[in-house]
Amino acid sequence: MGRVQCDPVLKAACIGLMLTARVDELHKAGSIVHGATVTAVGASQRRCRINRCVAIQADSQGLGVVAQPSFCAPAGAWPPCRWSGRSVAPHIGHASLRPETDRAGRLNARRVGSVASRIYRQQTDGAPMGLRETVERIAAMSRPPANEEAAKIRVLVPILAELGWDVHDHRDTGEVLWEHPVGPGSGAGQKGRADIVLAKTGHGHRLLCLIEAKSPKEDLSKHVDQLMGYAFHEGVDICVLTNGLEWWLYLPREPGPAASRRFAELRLSSSSHQQVADDLEAYMGKANLYGGEAERRAKEALSKLREAERLKTEMPKVWRRMLDEPDQELVDLFARRVHERVRLRPSPEVVTAVLQGKSVDAVPATVPGDPPKGRHPRAQVPRQESPRRGAARTWRRPRAVVLWGNTTEVKSWVGVMVCVAGAVYQRHPHDFLERTKAMAGRKRPFASQDPADLLRAGRISSAEVWVETNLSADDTLKKCKKLLEVFGYSASDLEVLTKE
Repeated sequence: MGRVQCDPVLKAACIGLMLTARVDELHKAGSIVHGATVTAVGASQRRCRINRCVAIQADSQGLGVVAQPSFCAPAGAWPPCRWSGRSVAPHIGHASLRPETDRAGRLNARRVGSVASRIYRQQTDGAPMGLRETVERIAAMSRPPANEEAAKIRVLVPILAELGWDVHDHRDTGEVLWEHPVGPGSGAGQKGRADIVLAKTGHGHRLLCLIEAKSPKEDLSKHVDQLMGYAFHEGVDICVLTNGLEWWLYLPREPGPAASRRFAELRLSSSSHQQVADDLEAYMGKANLYGGEAERRAKEALSKLREAERLKTEMPKVWRRMLDEPDQELVDLFARRVHERVRLRPSPEVVTAVLQGKSVDAVPATVPGDPPKGRHPRAQVPRQESPRRGAARTWRRPRAVVLWGNTTEVKSWVGVMVCVAGAVYQRHPHDFLERTKAMAGRKRPFASQDPADLLRAGRISSAEVWVETNLSADDTLKKCKKLLEVFGYSASDLEVLTKE
């Protein structure tokens, strides 16, 4: 660890408790190298006693305070220093950045804020960078902040400034309050201190957002209870726990455990920089917090997260119940998919056994009874009661089709399909094949002039056109209604009458 000696090129400012200097100027002066730690000590020309010195970690991204080591030296032990042509007299009186008394606390809080804001001015040369550019710069740091104070200076202050907050106003009634006393403490008259509090100034001054900063080396989950206690006691809209590179955002007044009140988790290293910037603006931007828009958006985000979490929990349960007690719709669907692949139709018992994970050998492999030659066995569907007129019930055998006021007798669902397709073809013979291309399946067309193109062709009367009839009763009815809609008719024009 080397000491920075007096150098006319080196620019530094000893402010409050911390000494700051720009890394590029240190490099130009040849005083330090990349990654070095410097201890800078200055004294007035009166050679006053020095009680405290500050160690500063320097790298290519900026400066970060890494320690406040104790140091005592007799008066006159150090020669007077002149940097940039003027004397620098450090005001060093307290031993740490977290004072023990309220009076000293307010004084040091102002000093901390003053130091942080001045370092921010030095790093940006007073020119705004834009929130996204700031996030990108922070994410690209070669090394993360060394500790909590460095995280405040190198990360929080630049981001808050780009979010519209006045980080240079260090009054007790300002927008950004440093080391703000909050909540009841452990001892009589003692209180905790929030690292940063964002407040609404002017008439109706109140606290809006509380921020707790931690070192990147610390586990954020260990500090959630402390954060929530502070935030709930102060009644803020939003509270934030961050180590600079990771941000956890909470709604402290929502019910439930702390984990269920976190509505956003931002990671500067792995997330989209634009998305991080948008989220920071939405939830911590000055205008959004002032107008209540930040809390409204946060509640919407939390509601969606809770819905997604509920779906994540309930969907496996629903699927498990469907497999344990499969309904007829699922059995029919599975049997139809098997038939499409292997040209064999399993019995409902086999399908149910497979869905339940049971051995297939213990149940019949096919529907009992010998099916007619050349036709595949069909799953038996239980018969149920249904009205004679009205919407067709596919467990009944059809007896007639009513379409556009005309009634045509049929004997099967194949006849229903051929009847409806024939009626539409009579009205649209020239474009029937072209327009029915929209009804084609994944492998086969719905209508064709070559029956070999179809799995089970049904010929339209008085025309060299065939339509697919290898359909269940349900699918036949759906296909007929879709055919009408393709040609601009209403599905309600069709009525299938069934037998008792």
